[in-house]
Amino acid sequence: MPIEFRGGTAYVKLTPYEHEAVAEFLEMAGNNLKKYIFVLEELENAYINNRRLGRRSINEAAKNKDIFISEQEVRTILINLEKFKMTDIYKGRSGTVITEFGIRSLKYLLKG
Repeated sequence: MPIEFRGGTAYVKLTPYEHEAVAEFLEMAGNNLKKYIFVLEELENAYINNRRLGRRSINEAAKNKDIFISEQEVRTILINLEKFKMTDIYKGRSGTVITEFGIRSLKYLLKG
């Protein structure tokens, strides 16, 4: 619904509430924004492939791409993303899934 297509590329349109939430998220993420974007991208790729990811899988993906994020940092990032309703964290070994708002937010962040 909030994603429109113009000229063959996706134009992300956020509601005023979502725009405010993304602004608060940016303030919270601060200097760690690249790590948050990395985690969101990994979760989006997993979503496309109908998978859920845990913090260990995200940590391994970061190592493979020479990005230093500790497992504890991944855990904190996932919890913060859930607070902003960008992810859903499931208990046990069920992993984490990016939400529709998380996908729209990621596209919005990457475009700007």
